[in-house]
Formats: sequence, structure tokens, C-alpha cells
Amino acid sequence: MEARAVRLRNNGKTAYLLAGKPESRNSS
Repeated sequence: MEARAVRLRNNGKTAYLLAGKPESRNSS
């Protein structure tokens, strides 16, 4: 159960970073 929650949390975090700061990635 916990592993599943962690996996979902990681997926959400990745999606947030990818869709949340696309310009920041270019700035790098």
C-alpha cells in the first residue's frame, strides 16, 4: 500500500515538474 502511494506521489511530482516548469528547464 505504501509503495503504491509513493509511486503515485512520484508520478504526480514528475508530472508537476514537467508541466509546471517547462521554461525553467530551458533556462538551465
